[in-house]
Amino acid sequence: MSDNNKQITERKILWKFNMSHEKLYKFSVEHQREIMKIQTSSDQLLNYGKFLNSTMYSDFTFVSLDNIENPVHRLVLISQSHVLEQLFETKFDFHMTKKAVIDLESETLLEMLRYIYTGQVENLDKKASVFITVAEKYELIGLKQICIASFIKTYR
Repeated sequence: MSDNNKQITERKILWKFNMSHEKLYKFSVEHQREIMKIQTSSDQLLNYGKFLNSTMYSDFTFVSLDNIENPVHRLVLISQSHVLEQLFETKFDFHMTKKAVIDLESETLLEMLRYIYTGQVENLDKKASVFITVAEKYELIGLKQICIASFIKTYR
């Protein structure tokens, strides 16, 4: 039996990803069952999907690294991310420009916003490693959990 199969047999899965420093997550089978039940963050009480990328009532604009603008709603963003709340309070010049460049490509930024507004992510299986980094950076706990669940599903 190969080492790879042995690890699966022992029912241990390891992930490694890089944010500001490397972190190692180790999950046993008992934790996998709990994680697979997670669908969305419990904080996601309302569905704001009709406002995703809509200028209706938007009060700010996020600009991606590839210069695509996304109208956003501060209340929706800060209700889901403490990090974004801090950025609005300290970094973003809300009253002057009402725009901020977010260090994400347009597709990734749109999917982060889709998660914040709806609790859903498209192409999760293909981009879970990107989304988990975003989830870590912006403290989107529910997104991180569904990424981990996707990893478990993929590597079973």
